Amino acid sequence: MMTKHGGGFGGVSARERREADLFYADLMGRRTSIAAVDRGRARSETLAEVATATAWTPLRADEIDTASNTDKFAAQTFETTIPLRTDAGRIDTPVSIFMPRLGRSANFIQVHVFFSPGTATQAGLTTRPAATSTAGFNAVMMHGLRGSTDASGWIMIGVPGREPGFVAMDAADIATCLGEINPGSRYQASDIGAVRLSAHSRGYRGLKATVAAGTIPVAKIDRVVIFDAVYASLNAALGAARIPGSKQFAYQVNVGTRLSATGATNIALDAAAMRAIGYSRLIADTSAAARVIGATVPAFTGSTLTLPPRGTFTTRAGAPATMTNINAFAAANRTAIRSIVSGELAAGGAKTYIDANNLTRLFQPTRPFDAAILSHHLFVAELAHEIVD
Repeated sequence: MMTKHGGGFGGVSARERREADLFYADLMGRRTSIAAVDRGRARSETLAEVATATAWTPLRADEIDTASNTDKFAAQTFETTIPLRTDAGRIDTPVSIFMPRLGRSANFIQVHVFFSPGTATQAGLTTRPAATSTAGFNAVMMHGLRGSTDASGWIMIGVPGREPGFVAMDAADIATCLGEINPGSRYQASDIGAVRLSAHSRGYRGLKATVAAGTIPVAKIDRVVIFDAVYASLNAALGAARIPGSKQFAYQVNVGTRLSATGATNIALDAAAMRAIGYSRLIADTSAAARVIGATVPAFTGSTLTLPPRGTFTTRAGAPATMTNINAFAAANRTAIRSIVSGELAAGGAKTYIDANNLTRLFQPTRPFDAAILSHHLFVAELAHEIVD
């Protein structure tokens, strides 16, 4: 089991460390034998699965096992339903829980809660055929958050949005989610070591309601990250909750409002550049994503940007040489970006191709999302790793 420890995770015994190792090893599908964990004890049995994992239909190539054309993170991804606080009271709500491969510390449980503008699970969405798939409305999958999280120590919980209204996640709800992936154990809010909160688009309303409730101690809120969704009411809620500006980060693409707290970090990104980058990434990942659902997509004959691997764009000053500053990249590729965006709606344009083949898996029977909205949505996948790095 994943062991709780009183007093904010103090010292742990050898037995507790062993139990935690067994829990995480089994949870992540490695079926590690007790003999291996006990370093030579003569026992060869393996542990049974402790939770039912869920395979998704990823859009991002780095979330796909290319040998089997399946979800690389199926053994680490869980869906469940728990009662969450909403503007209409407590409602049973589907959430996703992702266990990163490095999330193994029993001493200090770190949880990242992502507030989605749409769903945060694949259940109930259409995955096939590709032409009418709605799987992209699962923003955890759409933004490739599992691939961006897997190399971190942060357990991720995906919370859906609600229109109108909000879905919040209180400290007790986080504890419930931990219990859901570790049957037989009960957790208290005090068992959580650190929390990061992030939101995209209308998901900000859930984040705002969460911090306003005050159930998560400010001292445990390690970072708040807002993707193109800062509004006056959110600034007011963050201020009232006394979350230091040094812990607040926001990206502005379509929504220009900035975080107002002293010391907060605001990063302005060019909407056209984010769209051209997003188009180029979707098109580059098309073949891998199509194979997951057995689809055939014709080759794109237009121009795209040559991108660094997903997860290596950065907005940080002094980043390692292996990272590429996204604003510097946009400046260096200004002419190509202008060409892609100006021709996006032409017969051979990038958006025309993406819409015709439903590459976003955001099928709508009336009309596809307009170009400006895609700037708002597609950039998140390029910078999501900055939530947990």
